[in-house]
Amino acid sequence: MVIFEGQELVLHHVTGDSDYLLVTFEGAWKTHIATTSFLGATPIKKNRINAIGVTAKVDHWYISPETEIILDKINQIARNYKTIILIGLSMGGHAAISFSKQLNATAVFAAAPKWSLDPDECDIPGEYVERNFRSGMERMGLRQSQVQGEIFVAYDPAETVDYYHAHKIADAIEAIHLVPTFHTGHLIFDHICGSENFRSLLEVLRSPQGVTELPGTVSKIRRQHPTNIKQRLRKATSSHPCLCKDLYERCLQDEGPSLKTIDNDRELSNRILAALCWHGYMQEASDYLRTVTYFRVTGSFPVPASRSSQIRANVEKILTYHGNLLAYDAENHHFTCQNSFLADNSAIPVLRDPGSERNVLCISLHGQIFYIRETEDGLLLTSEMQDRDILALTIFDPAQTHDKFLYSHHPGYCIRTREGYLCSSPDYTVSLDSPNSLEWESYTCIPD
Repeated sequence: MVIFEGQELVLHHVTGDSDYLLVTFEGAWKTHIATTSFLGATPIKKNRINAIGVTAKVDHWYISPETEIILDKINQIARNYKTIILIGLSMGGHAAISFSKQLNATAVFAAAPKWSLDPDECDIPGEYVERNFRSGMERMGLRQSQVQGEIFVAYDPAETVDYYHAHKIADAIEAIHLVPTFHTGHLIFDHICGSENFRSLLEVLRSPQGVTELPGTVSKIRRQHPTNIKQRLRKATSSHPCLCKDLYERCLQDEGPSLKTIDNDRELSNRILAALCWHGYMQEASDYLRTVTYFRVTGSFPVPASRSSQIRANVEKILTYHGNLLAYDAENHHFTCQNSFLADNSAIPVLRDPGSERNVLCISLHGQIFYIRETEDGLLLTSEMQDRDILALTIFDPAQTHDKFLYSHHPGYCIRTREGYLCSSPDYTVSLDSPNSLEWESYTCIPD
């Protein structure tokens, strides 16, 4: 709920059931959502935290004619709490530190704050001076007289500007706790976000042992966060592809869902594969290719290879009545067809596995067999050959067909589905609900 909206600053208030008050200060470049959201809005609401979110319509580091107004309104609410925690990102980090005494803060967590934007006080990139610095912000450098509580300043040591300003703050203010967050870049909260992580951060900030526990807590959250893992993989892929392969695969094995989202970054997985090949790790590349493919097809990490998952030499392709190959569209989970001589689409040819008693339908991906099963969500893949929903070829009865001579040597096959018969048209359309068992529903096989 917005409890104050001025020309430049906005206050949001969330009522929860925590015994402490959290005040967050949003970073720059968020002016377009200043009246609709604030830093930490989602985890604050999920965790039912009593909180005030401070946002800005202009990026001038919360130095405004309205500053005293918002501080007074915050204090009117904060006087009911013994513990007050301030959190800010970048521009908001500076504000969290500079207002900590006025807001009677217990603890402050400032992510990548600037010490000052005043070029007469410190080195500052010109774009900040041009875009964000204005009259009234002179000598805005953080001072000892402004602060209260345990002050934690998080920064990525590899970010030159952030490193410089973190240490400027440490030089200006006694007992500052610097918290290095490696491989996060400037947007540190992208690497520690999530409702559970946010709650863990707050618990340690309000703890009497926070000074000793917070660096380890932040490090653990960061190292296990998918965003940070992706960043580390991007940096190390070219030089350490085998280590990156192992880390990527460990993420796919994780019991929780969050790390598995790493596979959404297809460019990253491709780079790891290419790096393995460039470095000459061909067996590792082949294993990685199969492992990731299996995960994408089945949604689970592969178990040790079994008979059903190994490609056999005597599989055959399925040929339609019209002479096209029956194929599987893996992206859309349905059947289509493909030119028998030169593939004219990205679908995967469907195979008959004569090694099975049921002549089941399957596809081959990187030396692995996956079986095609009929489900309410479409035609999905499985590595379990015994699944009763797997489609299979059955002997075709040509009694009702017109072209009896075609079937005189071998009757061929049909494919029964839940709704009827599989029917393949010359335009590559394939339906699963044909009521007939005629020529267009008949199939034969051709060696792969």
